[in-house]
Amino acid sequence: SPEQARDPRHADTRSDIYSLGCTLFFMLSGQPPFPDGTMLQKLLQHQSDSPPDIRRFRPDLPDELHQVLGKMMAKDPRRRYATPGELIADLLLMAERSGLRPINPASRIWLTPPPPPAAPFFRRHLPWMMPVASLLCVILLLDRFWSRRDGDPPPQPNQPPAAALAKAPSAEQKVPVPAASVENPADESFPDPFESDKFSFTTEDWQGYFPLPQSGGQTAAEVAAEPKEQSADVAPPAEKTGPSPPDIFEAIGSFWKNRSGTLHIPSPAVAPAAGPNAKQPTILIVSDALGEGNQFSSLAAACAAAKNGDIIELQYNGPREERPMMLSNMQLTIRPGKGFQPVVVFRPDEINPVRYPRSMITLSAGRLTLLDIAVELHVPRDLPADDWTLLETWGGQSLRLERCSLTVRNASDQLMTYHPEVAFIRARPAPDAGLPVEGGQAAAPLASIELLDSVARGEAIFLRVEDLHSVHLLWENGLLATTDALLSAGGGEVPPKPNESLRLELRRLTAVVHGGLCRLSSTPSNPYQLTVQFVCSDDIFITATGVPLIEQEGSDGVAPSRSRVVWNGDRNFYQDVDVFWMVRNSDPDVQPETMSFEAWKSYWGPSRENQPSREPVVWARYPNGNRPLHTHTPADYTLEYPPLNAETVPGCRCERLPPLASDAPLPRQPGIGEIDGIEWERWWRE
Repeated sequence: SPEQARDPRHADTRSDIYSLGCTLFFMLSGQPPFPDGTMLQKLLQHQSDSPPDIRRFRPDLPDELHQVLGKMMAKDPRRRYATPGELIADLLLMAERSGLRPINPASRIWLTPPPPPAAPFFRRHLPWMMPVASLLCVILLLDRFWSRRDGDPPPQPNQPPAAALAKAPSAEQKVPVPAASVENPADESFPDPFESDKFSFTTEDWQGYFPLPQSGGQTAAEVAAEPKEQSADVAPPAEKTGPSPPDIFEAIGSFWKNRSGTLHIPSPAVAPAAGPNAKQPTILIVSDALGEGNQFSSLAAACAAAKNGDIIELQYNGPREERPMMLSNMQLTIRPGKGFQPVVVFRPDEINPVRYPRSMITLSAGRLTLLDIAVELHVPRDLPADDWTLLETWGGQSLRLERCSLTVRNASDQLMTYHPEVAFIRARPAPDAGLPVEGGQAAAPLASIELLDSVARGEAIFLRVEDLHSVHLLWENGLLATTDALLSAGGGEVPPKPNESLRLELRRLTAVVHGGLCRLSSTPSNPYQLTVQFVCSDDIFITATGVPLIEQEGSDGVAPSRSRVVWNGDRNFYQDVDVFWMVRNSDPDVQPETMSFEAWKSYWGPSRENQPSREPVVWARYPNGNRPLHTHTPADYTLEYPPLNAETVPGCRCERLPPLASDAPLPRQPGIGEIDGIEWERWWRE
C-alpha cells in the first residue's frame, strides 16, 4: 500500500484492503495494476500514480464494482474501507443488484448495520444552550438600558418630563451598523462583462475573493478593522449616553438584515493587525557565518524554528541547495538580506526517491510571502519518479510572490523533457477535505495565489489543480515561459458546490504556453468539473502551432462543457494561436469541436472580448527555438514599439521584473512579426 511504502509502521487493516483490491484487479483484468517497470518504479507507482480504470480491460463490469474497487485502492487510507465488514456489505449489495448468487445457497452472512455516528457537540447541547444564550442576551440588554437610564439628568421641577427630555444632552448614539463592503462572492458568481474598452475588474472586486495585502503587509480587511481616530464632534466615552431600548433592537434588526454584505471573518491564515504594543516579528538569518541566536545554516532549519509571523532573511549570494520543507498553520515571510541575491535550489535525491517528498515547499493552512527570491527545481533525468512540484498548497492558504522567479529545469539542452506532470504550483485540498460530515459534504477552503512582478520559466505546468479544489490566482505583470499549460485541472467524483470555482485574473502577462492556456479534463469515474473564469487584460498569449488556447475533454457534450468557461478579455494579443477552443469527447469516435478566432470573437461578443488581436507582435528581441525554456529571461521578450503611452502596450513590463541570468547569449531575431511603427501606432490608436 502507499503508506506501507513510506513507513511500514503506519500500516493497518486498510493496507490489507488495498492489497486485496490489487488482487481483485488482477482477477478481473488478468494483470496487476502496474505491470511494467522495476521494483522501485512499481513502489513509486503504488505510492502516487492512480490505478488504471478497470473498465478499460473489462467494459462489461457494472459501475458498482468499479466504485468498490476504486474505494479499495484509494491512495489515502481515510478514503478506503475502514473495516472488512464495510467492504463485505458493499460487495453483497453489489452482487444483489447485479443478480449474482452465491455458489452455496445455504451459506449466508448476516451483517448488523453500523452504529449511527455520535451527534456533534453542538447538536447534543443545543437544547440547553439556546435558552441560556437568550437569557444572557436579555439580561445584558436590560442591564445596559437601566445603567444608561441612571445617568440621564432628572427633569426640572416646573417642566413636564417631555420638556426635560428635550433639554437633555443629545449625545444619543445609534449602534453603528457596519458599512457595506465588497459583495459576498457567493452572491455573484462572476463580474459584469466589459461594456467598453476600459478594464472594469478592479482590485476592490478581487478583495472579495481573497485579501490583498496593503501597505505595511496588512490586508484590506485588517486595515478596515483598525480603530479610527476620534472626531471632534463625538463626545468622549464618559459623556456618552446609551441608546434607548427601541434603538437597540432597531440596530440589531438592521445588522441582521445587512449581515450578508458586512460580516468579515478573517481567515486563520492571516494574522490580525498588530497594535503599537504588539510583539515585533523575529528575524531569522540564513547565512554562511553561523553565530549565536537566530542564525541558521539552511532555510529548512530556519523554517523549522520559525514561529507565526516571523521573517527569514537569506544573507548569501548565488545558489544554495535546500531540502524539502513543510509550513503548517503559520504566517511566514522569506526575503533576502540587504545587498544579497540568493537562489534557493532543490534537487531531488536519487538515492532514495521513494521517501523523498514530491513537493519542495508545502504550505498547509498558512500564509507564505516570498520577496525578491529566486527558487529553482532541478529534476534529474534518471530519477524513477514523476509528479514533482516546486510549491504545493493544501487546503485554504495564501501564497504571495513579489519580484520572484520560479525555475523548473526538466529538460536537456536538446529540448527533451525528462518527466511529465511536473508543476510549478500544485493545489490540493486538505487531507480531510471532502470527507462526509453531518448535513452533507464539508465545503473546501479557498486557496489564494498572488504574483506581482514575477517570472516563471521551465518545463512544467504552472498551476495543477487536484480534486476540484477552489483556487483564485492573481498575476499582475509577469512572464510565463513553459512547455506545458498555465492551468491544468482534472475532474471529481462529486459535483462541486455553487461557490467553488477556479478564478484567474491575468493582467499584463506575457504567457509563452506551448501546451495552451487551459486544459480541463474529466473521466467517467470523475465526471464533474469546476467552472473556470478568466479575467485577462493587456496580455500576450503565445502557443505552439495547432495547440488550442483552451482545451476541454469529457463525455457530457459541447454545450455543457462550454458553459463551465467564462471569459472576460480586454486588449489581448494572440500570437501563433490557430485554435482558440477545443472540446474533445472521451469517445474517440466523436470528432472534437474547434473554434477559430472569428468564431471566438462572435461567441463572446465585444462585452466579453474587447479589442482582441492576432496581428504580429513587434519584438525587439525574441528567443530562438534552440534554447530550453528554463534559460529564457524577460530580456528575451522585449517589445519594439514607438514612444507611445506605456499603458497602451500589451505584455509584461520587463524593467519591473527580477533580473535573471541566461545560459546562452540573447541574439536578436529580425523578421519576427515586423511591421513598421506607423502601422503599430495606428492599430493602437484605433
